[in-house]
Amino acid sequence: MKKLFIIVALVLIFVSVFLFFLLLFDKEEYIVKVEILNTTERGDVGDTFAEILKKNRFEVFSVITLENEDLDNTSIVDRKDKSMKYAKNVAKIFRCKEVFSIIDTTSNIDVTIIIGKDYEEILKRSFFGKESKNDR
Repeated sequence: MKKLFIIVALVLIFVSVFLFFLLLFDKEEYIVKVEILNTTERGDVGDTFAEILKKNRFEVFSVITLENEDLDNTSIVDRKDKSMKYAKNVAKIFRCKEVFSIIDTTSNIDVTIIIGKDYEEILKRSFFGKESKNDR
């Protein structure tokens, strides 16, 4: 009887450990969907932001150039989470400080980037936006 109890206990422990590691390491990574609104006069800036995001495994849903808007500061808006967890992840890449949330449950978009006149500073601060010595 003791042997049966020990075997059952060991099997239960083994199954529990297996399930724990399965749950810990088998999570699918959520891919954040981003839209980019370019308010600058340079049309290619939105594509540069999109390229950086794609290199960081974000899905770029759209890149739109807005004429006659020309905002001063680049902002990152979280559309899904009040705690701004998605926007903060994007903000880390660009080292952007203008982060806020405007929840929109009807949209597929998680984050909106609104590119302002400060885009050159933002790109210089971003890891992938820095020029190397060979680029000059």
